[in-house]
This record gives sequence, structure tokens and C-alpha cells, in this order.
Amino acid sequence: MVRLLAPAALLAAASTAASALSLPALARRQRIAVCDCGVIDTTDPNQAMWTDYFERDFRTMSRADVERDFVVMSYDIKRPVGLARSYEPDNMRVDSEGLKLTVSPANDQGEVPSAGILTKHKEFGFGHYTIETQSTPDAGLVHAFYNYESDENEVDMEYVTTGNGTQRLRTSVKPQLYMANGQADPSTYSEITPASGVDLASSSNTWSYIWNSSAVVFGLNDEYTEVLTRNVPQTPGTLAISAWSDGNPRFSGGPPAQNATVLVTRLWAVYNATGGSLECKARKAACGIAEAAQATTPHGYNNAVSGRAASSALAVAAVALVGAGLLL
Repeated sequence: MVRLLAPAALLAAASTAASALSLPALARRQRIAVCDCGVIDTTDPNQAMWTDYFERDFRTMSRADVERDFVVMSYDIKRPVGLARSYEPDNMRVDSEGLKLTVSPANDQGEVPSAGILTKHKEFGFGHYTIETQSTPDAGLVHAFYNYESDENEVDMEYVTTGNGTQRLRTSVKPQLYMANGQADPSTYSEITPASGVDLASSSNTWSYIWNSSAVVFGLNDEYTEVLTRNVPQTPGTLAISAWSDGNPRFSGGPPAQNATVLVTRLWAVYNATGGSLECKARKAACGIAEAAQATTPHGYNNAVSGRAASSALAVAAVALVGAGLLL
């Protein structure tokens, strides 16, 4: 478990954290107009300040809303082992329950229909990223949340559904290293074992990662337990959520015997934006996170989201301490 240091040390570390690129233009214009003097969590004893807050509540969005902000995946991936992974737009749905990504049984062409979305803007860099999601009890698919710039620059969280009761949330950075025996090297790969009573398939949980230039810290339900400090990506990328299978017995397994659907209710992030100083023209003090979220989220806002993001503000600062060896 990551243990945080005293407030003064955290504040100093937060002030030196590397920055990330900005939000899509609409959200950025709203931020500048309303919260041009930064965003702060007023309940945080460190009073850490950030320039951007991004949230999408899929329960309030139409398909047109999703397609405005995200690219619906529509392409094939074929690895040397297994079937073709075929991302199908029709396997993505959104309704009052949230975003639904479905993996179907293999078709006659040897493809596994899968689903996913990724942000149109490739501007998400160092910061704190979270989804609220429920997986599926159906075996044979990978449920993923990741920041992707290339196969050599990726932060990844994946749950492989086994159907046998085994739960492991796999975390990694790319490029990923492997040992001589072919197993994943623990310097770029780790696993989160859910706490007793936590079921990734039958209930909603939050998956999070906190990323800066020297480390990535991964957490489940606000418990941050895994830290990777080698091959940490340095380039901003897109945010992506997907569900897929290629039948590879060494990884995804499957494909599922029937349509299997994962549910994502919300996606949110708090991070700094590069390229500009705080103007402090519209106001002379920072916004609270709740106020900033209301200003930048056109598809609905839930106070519980801001509360959860706010409660993790210290962990955002903690990641900056890893490179300096200050995490205990």
C-alpha cells in the first residue's frame, strides 16, 4: 500500500509535478471562462491546485454525444496466436445505465466481434484517471482501461475474465519487459488482487491510475497498492476503454460462448494542462473541484464523482514522490 508523507512534503511534490496537455477545445474554453485561476479541492489539507478536470457520465449521454467526444473503434487486430480481434461499432451501446461494450462469440470468418472507444484528442498526459465500471462473469474476454500513444507508450489496466472465480486486475506500462522464461517482468507489470468481498463482475468498482514522469501508481476502489517506475511513458495519448477477445489461450482465453457485456458508468480525470499560466482574470481564487466539474461537463454531473476525485487528491501528489524515493 502506498503510504503518504506529511502535508508539507506532499504539497512541495505536487507543485513540481510534470504537466499534461489540455482538454478538448469546448471544455478548455469553459475552464478558462469560469475557473481561470485553477481548480482546488477545498477539503484537501494540502490545497493542491490543478488546471483541468475532465468528466463524462455515460448514463446521461446519447450515442451522438459519445461519438462527438470519442472515436468508436472500428478496425481489426490479428496477432500470430489466436483469432482476429474485430472492433465493431454496433457492439458499442449507450443508455441510461451507461456505456455498454459487448464481446460476441467468434463468427464464421474467424473474427471475434469486440467493442471500444477512445478520445478524439490525443492530449491526455500526466495526471489521475478513473473509471467506474462493472465487468462480466462470462469467461474469455479482456476488459481494459488505458492511455495509449503507441505500443511503446502506454499505461494499461486490464481484467481478464476467467469464469473460475479468479480475480486479478492486471496493470502494466509499455514497453513491457519479459523475463527469460517468457513471464512478465515485475518491473513493468503488476497485479491487483481485489479485497475480500469485492467482485469485479457483479458490482461497480473504480479503477484508477496516477501517472507522472517517474512512476505510475495503480488502484482499485481508492486503494493504491501497485507502483511501477521502469519504462514510465512520457508522451500524452488518448484515453481508451475496450472489451475484446482473440481466443488466445495464454491471455484472453475464450472467446465467450455468448454475448458478454461490460458496463462503464463514468470516466473522470484531474490533471495539469501544459501551454499556459493561470490567468486569474475571471476570478482571483481557484474554483473548487465541484464547481469546475459543473462548468466543464456538458452531459451531467454527480457530486459523488467530485467527492471521490477529491478524496484521492493526496494520492495524485504522492506519485511525484516516487522518483525521489520519498514514498514509505
